[in-house]
Amino acid sequence: MRKKILVSLFCLLLPTVLFADQLSQENITKLIKNMETAASKKDADGVLKFISPKAKITLTAMVNGKTQKVQLQVPQYKAMLEQGWKVAQNYKFKRSDTKIQIDQAAKKATITATIDEEVEIQGKKISSKTNQKSTVEVINGKLMITDLNAKQIK
Repeated sequence: MRKKILVSLFCLLLPTVLFADQLSQENITKLIKNMETAASKKDADGVLKFISPKAKITLTAMVNGKTQKVQLQVPQYKAMLEQGWKVAQNYKFKRSDTKIQIDQAAKKATITATIDEEVEIQGKKISSKTNQKSTVEVINGKLMITDLNAKQIK
């Protein structure tokens, strides 16, 4: 009886182990590309599919010459994305200088990149450049961003 229970547990857990996303350059690059595709479509739910519901999100921006730092929970971040994309036309997104560092011992990866965004609102073009740093972890067998820090540099 004990063997049957162990075999049953093994069979239930095996697919989770075999098909779980691993911390690899390839899988993290795929995550980045999927998020970029969702962002280019102005799909907030598609972006958030890769962000842990408990993620720490910190945005730092220059507003009227002063630095403002805001910490958001995921629902607030979603609302901000949706609100911004709703009024935006001709949204353009470009990622450059992407670096991925994997720390297998800590079971985490860090992604750093520069993000250039351009948008048109009521006929006026607005552009920004942001340094972004994200932490990726495997949660329930899926790669998820657990920390997102974006700092506007232009």
